[in-house]
Amino acid sequence: MLEGAEYLDWKTKRERLNRFFWRLGWEEWDGCRIAQKLMDDTRYGREARFAEEGGSNLNRLTAAAAARLMWELFEGDLPLSAPARGRAQALLSRDPAGPDGTNPAYQLSEHLGGALPGGVGVWSKAGHNLWTGDPATSWFKHDMIRLAAPGRVPLIVVLMSEGETLASRSAGLMPALGRMIWDRAAALD
Repeated sequence: MLEGAEYLDWKTKRERLNRFFWRLGWEEWDGCRIAQKLMDDTRYGREARFAEEGGSNLNRLTAAAAARLMWELFEGDLPLSAPARGRAQALLSRDPAGPDGTNPAYQLSEHLGGALPGGVGVWSKAGHNLWTGDPATSWFKHDMIRLAAPGRVPLIVVLMSEGETLASRSAGLMPALGRMIWDRAAALD
C-alpha cells in the first residue's frame, strides 16, 4: 500500500493515458477509462484501492471509442510521432499463418480474425476474461480488429460481449462472425 503524497503521485502517473485521451475531446471517449492494469485475479493493495475509489476507476471502453482509436491509429491524425504510431500498429499486427496463429493466447484463433481467408491483413486487440474473482471484471470477450486486403477498403469491426456462455463455451462464434462480416463487406466494396 502507498499512502499520502506517494499514493497521489502513483495515481497521477497511472491516469496519464486517460488524460491523453480526454484532452483529445473525442465524443466517443466520454465516460471511458483505460488506466487499470489487466488482472487475471482479484486486485489487492493500491490497485484495489484505486479501482474501488468512487466505484468508477475500472476500465471502461465503448465499442465506438475502440473503433475510433483503431481508425485514428491507421487513418486519422492521432497526435503520435511516426515511430510511436508504427510501434502501436506493429503491436496490433497478427499473422494467422504464423506460428502463434492457432494459439488462443495470441487472441486471434478464437476471435474475429480466426476464420478469415488467406491474404487478409489483421491488426487486433482482443480480450478474454473468464472468472477473475470479481463479478465486475468477469466473463467478457471482445475484439477490435482492422482487416485489409489488396483491392478492398480496410474494415474496422468492434465486438464486445458479456456473459459466461460466450466467454467460456463458444470458441467458434466470434471467428464465424468475423468471416461473415468480411464476406458481407466484400459485397459492398
